[in-house]
Amino acid sequence: MLIFDYWEDMSTAELAAVLEIPQGTAKSRLRRGREALQAELEKLAGSPDEREAAVGGFETWVRELRGVMGGA
Repeated sequence: MLIFDYWEDMSTAELAAVLEIPQGTAKSRLRRGREALQAELEKLAGSPDEREAAVGGFETWVRELRGVMGGA
């Protein structure tokens, strides 16, 4: 689900339609996926500064990468 959100920039309504699930389910799964990703990024960071940069900058980095790679 995170791939659809980050790379394809799909809304929760679009995610729900593609996955054939209720929109509320799509929202909660997306939230849990983001929380799990954040927890993993925090584990990988060695210092508080690295942790903040990793977690805070991830969404920006993905969106910039999508633009460079020609994503949605």
